[in-house]
Amino acid sequence: MKRLLVFTMLFPPLVLFVYISADQLLRDGFPDIGFLAWLVGIAYVLAVIPAWLTAGVDWALSGQPLYVRLIATMPVAAILAELVARYMGQPYFDVSVAIAGAVPAAVCSWLSDKPMRSVHA
Repeated sequence: MKRLLVFTMLFPPLVLFVYISADQLLRDGFPDIGFLAWLVGIAYVLAVIPAWLTAGVDWALSGQPLYVRLIATMPVAAILAELVARYMGQPYFDVSVAIAGAVPAAVCSWLSDKPMRSVHA
């Protein structure tokens, strides 16, 4: 259950942040706060289903070591990000879109592996 929550809550904003960092920041500068808030809402609409699918891959490999899960979830998320971009009308492969899918998948997979125990327990 924690895995699904981590991927649902963190994957879409991380996709947005990585995409802006990889593509928009290099060309246009950082967008203003109002536009950024609107983009976070759009990111949730577009990225929640790929986040759940990537969480499913991560869950299916939960018995494997972390590096195996990372190696499996990153390409799945990159392909799903490219499919969403293709659905949105982008006719060609874009490296920044693939990176925007792969990096959040790795972060969410790594965070879902962390135990939720108190240090003082």
